Formats: sequence, structure tokens, C-alpha cells
Amino acid sequence: MSESFYRRHFGSARLQAYLTAGGGDPALAGALYHWNARLAAALWVDLGHVEVALRNALDGRMQERHARRERPGHWLDDPTRELGKGRLPGGRHAQPYLDIHRARETVQRRRKPVTPDQIISETELGLWHQLVSRRQMFLWPDLAAAFPGAPDRRQDTIGDLVTSLRELRNRIGHHHQLLDLPVERRHADLTLLARYLDPRLERWIRDRTEVPAVVASRPGVEAC
Repeated sequence: MSESFYRRHFGSARLQAYLTAGGGDPALAGALYHWNARLAAALWVDLGHVEVALRNALDGRMQERHARRERPGHWLDDPTRELGKGRLPGGRHAQPYLDIHRARETVQRRRKPVTPDQIISETELGLWHQLVSRRQMFLWPDLAAAFPGAPDRRQDTIGDLVTSLRELRNRIGHHHQLLDLPVERRHADLTLLARYLDPRLERWIRDRTEVPAVVASRPGVEAC
């Protein structure tokens, strides 16, 4: 395809990164664009496995915490409003409260049963990132047990990995280019978090991942 084809359908600004990486060769830029999409898809699969496992693990620990405190309902109901602590500028609630509220509204808008499972299925990674962040350190003593494979119980051991996971997810979700991303390192972060959740999960992902093969297939200038 011609350079004008790529500019028309993918945008001049977006295409420029691929042209630069491809030494100005439109054919190589197109090959890199397609490779980038394949890499994003392969990473998305592995990200999905870890994200679902993460939210299930944290949901379990949060519900156990809720039950030990003999609170009514489900932890998502937040009866003590502790997840709304630390009001933000303008009087807004803290992020976990807002994330849960938005997920609940999505369930209602789709006319599905407003159950904990349905609400959790509509949450974004941002909620789970917030729960293991320094802003919610009061939760960490209970949530640390969600990561039995971790080498210690430090919050930043997990928090830094979830931050990396979220940044990668957002980059892929917005269809950004991954050409300059240290993909092997980011994928290592992903599998390391899986190991901390359960070493068997890490092995399961490694046995099925397509990321290394896609990384190795990156088109190069010398090949064109």
C-alpha cells in the first residue's frame, strides 16, 4: 500500500512514528504498524489473565476483611464509607468510591442484576490499582495476603507492578505505538505479578503466551 493509504486511514501523526522507525520506508512502516497491532493483541491476552486474577484475589481479601468486621452486605456497598475517605478537590469522593459507583451505574444502565459479581465485572483496573496504592495503605495489611508468592509484604512490591500493568493496559487500550516500549521488561512485570498471585498462574501464562514470538518477528529495515 502507498504512504497516502496509511496516512488516510491511520493518520499522519500516528504514521510518523512508524516511518521514523522504518527509516522512511512506507512499506516497512506499514509492516511495523501491523506488527504493533499483533503485539498489542498478544499482550492484551496476558494482561487479561492477570487482571481478572488480580481482581478476584483482591475481592476475596476485601470480602474476608468485611466479614471479620461484621459489616452488613458486601464490601462493595462500603457501609462505613471508608473507601470514600480523603475527599478530593471540589468535594469529590476518593477514587475507589467513584470507581465502584461508576461500575454500579454501568450495570444498572445495561439492565443487569445489580450483584457483586456483575459490579466487579464492570470495574476497571484503576479500582484495583487504587486499593493497593499508598493512598489506601489502611487496606494493605489485609490485602497483602492476596499475594502469597511475593517475597515480602511491602506495599510497593505489589503497587509498582500494578502501576506498570495499568500503564501498559492504557497504552494498548488507546492504540498507542509500542515501538519504543521495553516490551520484554513490561511482560516480565506482568508474569511476576502473576507469580506473586500464584506461581501456577505464572506457569500457565508462560506456557500459552504469544508475546515472545511476536516480539521476535518484528520487521527490520534490513529485511525489506
